[in-house]
Amino acid sequence: MRLVGAEPRGTGDPGDEGVQASRILVLDGGGEAAEPQPNPSGTSRRNAVRRRIPVRDGRRSGLDIGGTENTEKPPELDSKAGPRVRSVGMFGTATTLGAVILVSLVGVLWACASGVQPPPTNGSPEESDAVHSRRRALMVATQIEPRGIGDPAVLGALSRVPRERFVPPELAEHAYTDRPLPIGHGQTISQPYIVALMTEAARPRSGMKVLEIGTGCGYQAAVLAEIVDEVFTIEIVAELGETARRNLGETGYSNVRQRIGDGFAGWSEEAPFDAILVTAAPPEIPPPLLAQLAVGGRLVIPVGGDRQELVVVTRTAEGFSRRELIPVRFVPMTGRAQEEP
Repeated sequence: MRLVGAEPRGTGDPGDEGVQASRILVLDGGGEAAEPQPNPSGTSRRNAVRRRIPVRDGRRSGLDIGGTENTEKPPELDSKAGPRVRSVGMFGTATTLGAVILVSLVGVLWACASGVQPPPTNGSPEESDAVHSRRRALMVATQIEPRGIGDPAVLGALSRVPRERFVPPELAEHAYTDRPLPIGHGQTISQPYIVALMTEAARPRSGMKVLEIGTGCGYQAAVLAEIVDEVFTIEIVAELGETARRNLGETGYSNVRQRIGDGFAGWSEEAPFDAILVTAAPPEIPPPLLAQLAVGGRLVIPVGGDRQELVVVTRTAEGFSRRELIPVRFVPMTGRAQEEP
């Protein structure tokens, strides 16, 4: 999907790139996230005490895990820069403490801006959990809030969902970088910002029932499950659906119900839904999804072919109102969506 100052989801097509900060971002759908281009129900987890889940050791630019990394190094500082502090210790020599502090601060700021992650976690599950918790907090503070996401419910959900548990084990250390990551079958997990953007656009709240089309690895469903009462999600790729089922089960999201199948027709037995999120682009909005939207509900969906728009449709008592958010580029919705005239 392409957004201004955002990032996308999809299969990681080299052409699916976007621009950052006042640029266009690309979102590919089909299961998860695309990226930006550098430069020009049982007891639900939500209702339970937010227990810390043990984490087993197992971002935004480029193709899936690939892409253009920000390799620019932080500016080097003159070793004599900054205020000098006269040591009063046994050596009585002048130290450049001010310069050391300044260099350290620049390094930290550069790391945050470029998505650099803390060192790998090789300790106990508890230590790993603590490290990933800090990474989630850093992700929200440096990737999500600065881009305009302000819904406390959305920010809180992103701060709690263990994203590292939804990526392949070998990529767990990169789970909170500002980019999508591959999850197999040509799909990716969207970078955190895109998940936040689409979630906020749906305006989820406690007590709601939400439908997601395109489960992928289950991360978006988990974020929704932190906020709403019930999540229903459909994945057309059976292998991905099974992976999501395992991920959601192991992380305790019992308020998510899954189905393997074509999402074009929605889930009529459970309709109406207070919100519907779609992560792949059909040429036109599927009529069944509109029919299954409750009055006052919102449908967030990328629509189009070569040219796509991220659209929010709100159902009113009189009909439907449509608002286009930004140009995007998602992978096409497969199945019946491609057969409709």
